[in-house]
Amino acid sequence: MLQILSNLSLAIGEMFLIAFLMGLGTFIDQGESPDHYFQKCPEDHPVLRFFTWRWVLDLGFDHMFSSPIFLGMLALLGASLMAYTYTTQIPLIKEFSESLLRASIEDVGTLLMGAGHEEQHVFLISIMEQAKLSSLPEGGKCFMEPLYHDGEYIILSK
Repeated sequence: MLQILSNLSLAIGEMFLIAFLMGLGTFIDQGESPDHYFQKCPEDHPVLRFFTWRWVLDLGFDHMFSSPIFLGMLALLGASLMAYTYTTQIPLIKEFSESLLRASIEDVGTLLMGAGHEEQHVFLISIMEQAKLSSLPEGGKCFMEPLYHDGEYIILSK
């Protein structure tokens, strides 16, 4: 069940359906008496050849934003986003953080150089030399304040 809910395509489809329902709720007068819908959407002249007052009243479109269909879609979207976060995003963060903890200063410098941040690389190396750090310790935690240099934060660990 978790794999089905964590499908990104499903979440995107849910967002489109919610957007459609919101548009429909904007188009249909909300909170009117049933007589209003009998006149606006008669069965003998349906809107768009099929949309009658029965659709409005039976599906709760006369109070769209509190209807079970709309609220259910919002709950399903919330569940999909939580499942996607749990099955995809959190494992990626764990994997990245573990590889960063094993990284040496040279690895970080290589990454900075490859991304076109030569100045930050030189700054990082000089800070590391001053702090006498060569790599992040095994299982180390970042407990130093982040350094701010040229619009970017650099976090070091002892």
